[in-house]
Amino acid sequence: MSDAAAAIEEIVNRETRAWDTRDLDLLLSVFHPDLVWPWPPHEDAHDPMEWVMPWGRYNEERWRAGWGELFGSHELVHNRRRIRRIEVTPEGDGAFAVVDVDTLWRDGAGRDLHWFGRACKIYSRVGSEWKMTAHTGLLRYPAMEDHPEPGVAEAADLAQGPAVGGSGARGPIRIQPIGARDEPWVAERIEERWSSRYVVSRGRLHEPANLPGFVARIEDRRVGLVTYRIAGDECELITIDSLREGMGVGSALIEAVREAAQEAGCRRLWLITTNDNLPALRFYQKRGFALVAVHCNGLARSRELKPEIPDTGLFGITLRDELELEMTLEPMA
Repeated sequence: MSDAAAAIEEIVNRETRAWDTRDLDLLLSVFHPDLVWPWPPHEDAHDPMEWVMPWGRYNEERWRAGWGELFGSHELVHNRRRIRRIEVTPEGDGAFAVVDVDTLWRDGAGRDLHWFGRACKIYSRVGSEWKMTAHTGLLRYPAMEDHPEPGVAEAADLAQGPAVGGSGARGPIRIQPIGARDEPWVAERIEERWSSRYVVSRGRLHEPANLPGFVARIEDRRVGLVTYRIAGDECELITIDSLREGMGVGSALIEAVREAAQEAGCRRLWLITTNDNLPALRFYQKRGFALVAVHCNGLARSRELKPEIPDTGLFGITLRDELELEMTLEPMA
């Protein structure tokens, strides 16, 4: 490895350490004052016509405040980064690194902010040191490595009954009803995901581990969970959690609940999210849900039942309103 390539490897690893330790000074040491950071709105937005620039040109005060707010409101669950390629100019004064990123943050309400995709980090040599001058946001590519997640199922788990689903990076996504062998994992996952046994929607306290639901698997690994509640001719989606974002796990889980609701004679599948959860709004609307109501200040009632709900959510947005989305269901033939 050349000296320049070794320097690029060091600066990439230094950035990784900064995220790991939430060290603002170390993080900002990577950036050139003229850095710009275009960002795809989602991991499949490969067309630059869709890109946005929420961070703009580097500004130390603004960027320090923005990243500091993230560090203060979220815990780092994991930060997995792998350098896939380093390319240096023949003159040794410019370079880029291709880095696969899987970084998961979780806020006080148990909601995830997941950075997953491939980035191109661009560097220039400035005097005797290297600085990042540009950075593409994260995009998903078919060749990306699938990072393993915790939650290995016992062999007997795979014999619980018929499975349905799409395909993931390592094979078909298997969707099965929650079985007895899943129950300890489900309870642990709910507690970890929501920092509580309980979740709240529209003034009602739910204990998801005691509700019906489905587990998603790829090969022998649990990679997703959904729970729901049927009342009359309505089905409420209570929780959904994918450990393999962007691979169709969430879509397969929603489809399983939709089919279960139709079989039970439901005419409506609905859910509640919060006003800060912009990624969820995009996800659900792309999968056929429509926004039907905004319950202004709905979280005031929810906090009476679950006081640990924080005041601030994703992107620094004040947590205040409950947003109701629904999908109309056709009767089973």
